[in-house]
Amino acid sequence: MKQNLVGKKFGKLLVIKELDERRNKGVLWECVCECGGKAKRTTGELNAGRRLTCGCMPTGSMGAWRNGKREKLYVVWCDIIQRCFDKKLKNYYRYGGRGITICDEWRHDYPAFRTCALSAGYKEGLTIDRIDNNGNYEPNNCRWTNMIVQSRNKENTVFLYHDGERIPLMEWSERLGIKQSTIRERLRRGWSVDRALDTPVR
Repeated sequence: MKQNLVGKKFGKLLVIKELDERRNKGVLWECVCECGGKAKRTTGELNAGRRLTCGCMPTGSMGAWRNGKREKLYVVWCDIIQRCFDKKLKNYYRYGGRGITICDEWRHDYPAFRTCALSAGYKEGLTIDRIDNNGNYEPNNCRWTNMIVQSRNKENTVFLYHDGERIPLMEWSERLGIKQSTIRERLRRGWSVDRALDTPVR
């Protein structure tokens, strides 16, 4: 059975897609190196641990290395591709397993992803967050946030509509000074959302 190597890492090469062309009758894969360069490698070369870079040194103004260190942003990019395509990944079911993917503009070009991230306000300490949790990794659906904001945008986040706003239960709790457990218990008892949020705690 033919192996699917998309999203897997071999040395400094990340496999991004299978190519139509063949080399010595072997399947050929397009890869991106940690330096930002591209390379074509066969299944045999990758599995045997041969030619696991694009042939470069880790330098280059638009590559994944800065001052001799690999950029954290490059690691983020690799993680996104693995989430979307590596079926062996523990949390694949939350991403590629339910149809989440990464746009071609980013998937095939780390420098393009890097440029877009920096223009959108990326800096170390921030994480990438999909605005629509059911949408893809693409420029119009991604933002750079801290972990608090991102935790409010998970699949299991409870949103409540009140006073014309639809925001997470966690945020209503902070605004109103009512514990989340109290709001949840009121709703469990059958209270309406308005009553649960408008009734002061005695």
